[in-house]
Amino acid sequence: MSLSLGMLPKSLCDKKLAAVLAILVCFVCLPAAFGQIAAEPAGSDQAIQPPQDFTPQELWHDALHYFKIGRFSYGKAYLQAFLDAKANPSVALELSEKEPRDVEVLTKLTTNPDLQEVVTKALELIDTGWELRRRDPSYVSKELDRLDRGARARFHAVDRLKQSGQYAVPVMVRYLQDPARQALYAQIVESLFALGKAGVAPSLAALEGASPPTKAMLVRVLGRWAYPQALPYLKQLADSTADAQLRSDCQAAISKIAALNPRYAPDTPAARMFYDLAERHYQQDSALAPDPRTERPNLWYWHESQGLVYVPVPKDIYFELMAMRCARGALKLDKDMAEAVGLWLSANFRREAKLPPGDNDPVHPEDFPTAVYFARCAGPQYNLMVLAGALKLTSQWWP
Repeated sequence: MSLSLGMLPKSLCDKKLAAVLAILVCFVCLPAAFGQIAAEPAGSDQAIQPPQDFTPQELWHDALHYFKIGRFSYGKAYLQAFLDAKANPSVALELSEKEPRDVEVLTKLTTNPDLQEVVTKALELIDTGWELRRRDPSYVSKELDRLDRGARARFHAVDRLKQSGQYAVPVMVRYLQDPARQALYAQIVESLFALGKAGVAPSLAALEGASPPTKAMLVRVLGRWAYPQALPYLKQLADSTADAQLRSDCQAAISKIAALNPRYAPDTPAARMFYDLAERHYQQDSALAPDPRTERPNLWYWHESQGLVYVPVPKDIYFELMAMRCARGALKLDKDMAEAVGLWLSANFRREAKLPPGDNDPVHPEDFPTAVYFARCAGPQYNLMVLAGALKLTSQWWP
């Protein structure tokens, strides 16, 4: 049975008629309105001037609002004003985190030729903010302090510490040397282990000067990681320490690493282990390569008053610097190891040749003598080793 408007009460009929008219108005008018939004005149972005009294937060919010509704010229103008205001990278990161979709929107807009430049700059600013945050010791300290505040807080704290990676280790070591934070020791050790490969280099550097109890905790973590590059450092510590428990921990870690990496013998002298590690760096072993996303990888050192410190170096000479460092470590333990001298000279030649023009080597002073100077001082015996090594590499690359 069908009904007509005439069969309904007059009041209900009027309401139904009004509803139908409203729907018709929407269908007729809204497309025109949307057409006005989508159709932006060419060059309209030049005429758009965001208010000069807007804060960076307001500029960012409005820019993303315009992008989301398709007003790209307005979004571009406001985002450019945000960049021109020299907003702090940390501010850009905080703003992007308030609305998780913001980064997704900006990433999608990088495919738009007209917006690509300004959007890419904004994303780079966010990345810079994140890099600054994860390196910030106060940020790491805040997360370490959350480790004993329940399972949920600990889960999120460990996740953020893993994002900080190697930059979390100096603060962790400082906490492990503080008796007032003893209640956190077990959680910090587990968090350090969770860092994985990122924590190896700073942990090895800390073995040089950390307190014996801290060294013991680091040694046990290194044994659990089982990375073979730790072997020479553990062997050196085992041979030099007077602490019987620390020596036992080192030997246990060495045995575990050697068991998982059969090519390494646990009774090899520390000097020979350092030389082998120098060779692996000189051969550019991919297992020792720094994070490919890092433009300037770090070399880690122990400073008596500052603790762990890092020196960013050009990626092009990272392997050479590490080869020189390990060869020097071998010579400190065995001054008669001639092959270590030859390897150091070879790595120094290649370091000098590969250093990018206009860049500098922050590990060595500006007046550091040339590679030729060291070769002449060393004499023919070691220069022949350098030539032999070069021929060996040439035969590997061009058989």
